[in-house]
Amino acid sequence: MKFGFVIFLFLAVPLLACMPQGVVFAESGIFINEIMYDLETGSDDGREWIEIYNGSGVEIDLNNFRIFEADVSHKIIPKEKGESLIISSGGFAVVADNPAKFLIDWPDFGGILGDSSFSLSNKGETLILETAELIDVDSFAYAPELGANGDGNSLQKNGLNWEASSPTPGDDNSSVEPISLLEEEPVLQVQEEMVSDSAFVALVPEFQIKSYAGSNKTVVAGASVEFRGNGYNVDGTLLQNPRYLWNFGDGEVKDGQNIFHTYRYPGEYVAALDVSSGGYSNLDTLFVKALPNEIFISEIKTGADSFVEIRNPSKEEINISGWQIKSGVDVFCFPQNSFIRPLSFLVAPLSLKEIILPEGKGSVNLFYSNDYAADKFEYSGSLAGGQSFSRLSKDSAVLMTKETPGAENKPASSFASVGADGDNLQVVFQKQKEAAAPEEKEEIAENEREIISENNTAAAAIASKKPFFLYFSLAGGISILAALGFIVIRRQG
Repeated sequence: MKFGFVIFLFLAVPLLACMPQGVVFAESGIFINEIMYDLETGSDDGREWIEIYNGSGVEIDLNNFRIFEADVSHKIIPKEKGESLIISSGGFAVVADNPAKFLIDWPDFGGILGDSSFSLSNKGETLILETAELIDVDSFAYAPELGANGDGNSLQKNGLNWEASSPTPGDDNSSVEPISLLEEEPVLQVQEEMVSDSAFVALVPEFQIKSYAGSNKTVVAGASVEFRGNGYNVDGTLLQNPRYLWNFGDGEVKDGQNIFHTYRYPGEYVAALDVSSGGYSNLDTLFVKALPNEIFISEIKTGADSFVEIRNPSKEEINISGWQIKSGVDVFCFPQNSFIRPLSFLVAPLSLKEIILPEGKGSVNLFYSNDYAADKFEYSGSLAGGQSFSRLSKDSAVLMTKETPGAENKPASSFASVGADGDNLQVVFQKQKEAAAPEEKEEIAENEREIISENNTAAAAIASKKPFFLYFSLAGGISILAALGFIVIRRQG
């Protein structure tokens, strides 16, 4: 049995050292020991405080810690500049919302006093002691049902439990001695099989909460995307006032349940959500694929029936919620849960917002929800009936073509079509082919052949009519000359 206990110690110590911080107990040995959140009389404003106990075997500088509450991580600073916040082993420190008011309430206090900017809710919330790197060290979710709600008491740690008792800032709690790290019993399920003197003891974490970070996402680099998380009890009910910490996998960390984030560069990322409450935490991850921006404005129509068509040439469905189309001061915004299918078009009927694109010359801009420019479409010219301005790619020239909202752009039926910059058709198509991707060149060539064929047909028709016009004009001229000659001869006779 003794040998088995020795084996247990050798196995348990490394296992405990590898446990996630905040899941079971404060690994560092520093923890929240007493809370004064609701005073007996007067206003609580600035009079609330939190006591921290150092149960480790070494000195700890409180300057390296923060207090997280109400979705904000508050720094801990000395009461006066230059004062020490180092807590000796077995020592206490009090962190007050307003140290001056705290000293009015407790004029005999001579211990370590830190300053912070929290405001403790009388209805209860989760307090988290964390490092400067936002790593949880200890947490506690208090509620009025535990006591100390306006009765002059404070909440004090008693072993693994909390009790309401007379306040003792900077000193041992009223009911019990504060416990150290080695005395605190971790909440673990111990499975012991006494097969022999060398029995193996397995330590299994008891998960008390669960987190959900949402499903995998495909986003566009540069566009803002929303992450929505939830925390649950083991029975499936939602946690009350848990702490949410997001790690987006690109080096950025944010606090909050629902957070917007922008991936600056294309790539594949693993985002993680850590939910903590009442000394427990749980981690959930999701996969994020950030694509380079390929979405562009492919067609517009000006005038009374204005519309803007955007194209998604990628093979992924893209969420465009909150994206905006802007023309001058007019803005068309895509509502929540708007998506554009892969290899497809989406038409925004601007008439829904009573927006009219100016005829002649102008520009239309596409913006992400964070107001970052995604594309710009400049046009110039007068459209005929059934025509629109269109292009095949983001970098290709703008043509006046047949109106085809929601479908592939088609060449115009008139040989008068030219580029928006006034180039003739040969120059326009040459520019398009130089800027196009390899898979687009054949489509551009087909459009070029169709337009040139129409142009040649129209030109041939005009050419075939030229002799008729010539002969008609010549005959008319001869007739006029003959008539004039006849008149002159007759007058002379």
